Amino acid sequence: MEDKIKNIIGAAILVVIIIAVLIGLYAFGVFEPSLPKYAPEGTDYIAYTNYKKLSKTKIFGAYKKTLAYEKEVKSAQNNGYDVEKLYDFEVCSFRNRNAEMRNKPTPATSVYRGSLMAAQFKKAIEKYDKLVTDTKKLNDSLTPEFREPVPSLSTNKIADKEAFVYEFGYKKESFKRVGIKLDDDTVQESFGDTKEGVPVSAPLEKNRTEVTKAIDTSALYSRAWKVDIPNDYRSKMGDDLKSAAYGLEFLTLNVYDAGKNIEVKLELTYTSKGNAQAALTAIEKLRKNYLDENETFSIWGFLNGKVGCEMLKAAEFNCKGKKIVAKVKYSQSAIIDQIEEEDQKERKREEEEERKKREASEK
Repeated sequence: MEDKIKNIIGAAILVVIIIAVLIGLYAFGVFEPSLPKYAPEGTDYIAYTNYKKLSKTKIFGAYKKTLAYEKEVKSAQNNGYDVEKLYDFEVCSFRNRNAEMRNKPTPATSVYRGSLMAAQFKKAIEKYDKLVTDTKKLNDSLTPEFREPVPSLSTNKIADKEAFVYEFGYKKESFKRVGIKLDDDTVQESFGDTKEGVPVSAPLEKNRTEVTKAIDTSALYSRAWKVDIPNDYRSKMGDDLKSAAYGLEFLTLNVYDAGKNIEVKLELTYTSKGNAQAALTAIEKLRKNYLDENETFSIWGFLNGKVGCEMLKAAEFNCKGKKIVAKVKYSQSAIIDQIEEEDQKERKREEEEERKKREASEK
């Protein structure tokens, strides 16, 4: 009996040690979801989308019955993709919004992770190679003064990783897209001007910042922005919007699948309690004015029109210290109704176009 007790105590101590180690590893970011941590230097805004989770929602089930999805599937099949894995991915997009508001050119960079990424990376190279070939063929049939600039494509490895560099445009305005396969499931792409806002041209390394840690990868969508609005940009805002933005230093927006509902949570952090309270007053006024004057409001892709306005109206705004928290839950069934309504309109529009084409061909 004494040996059994010792074994039980020993096992319990081992479990405690393992838990402590795991907590320590998490605290240092070892087990922290890694995709946001690819943020390039200077990133102040991250947009994360989990298409794996999105594809399992009720609203996505409704989308799969639409004409738009039918076209998407046909395109995927023509490209040789496994349709069942079409949405088996997640993506993080990185920007420097504060620099953009100062009219500074910045690159657009994204990192994708999913089972089709290697196939799509290969397909991108094939597409750009064809564009180069087609431009050369076109120029052969044109006189020199009408010839188009021929884009260039390099598939040389970058830091021992498969990569492509596609450059196109004119001398005064030339752009570059750089793709690097970090591993079989993970691809980074960066696009920008060749002179200003130069794209990221080396494999991104993981790092932890205030913005990367703010992204919630358990959400369908997650946004985080470390705010630094320039004065000249702020001066062009209306009075209420200016009040809502004054002292704003951080913003997060998350959208969750909450079973029967979609849940949206917005958090705005200000430099002081006073700024937060003044901003809440301005936000409530902005909401009232917007709902009085508009019939459409876009929150998230197809969450617009009537649905968007109803969500904006139902949102609860509360001030907690230096933070304003807004929450709203909205029925997935109501969103499905709008998806079906829009799909019917699109099908009728296409039917009408086909009818006109037939009539024109018969004349």
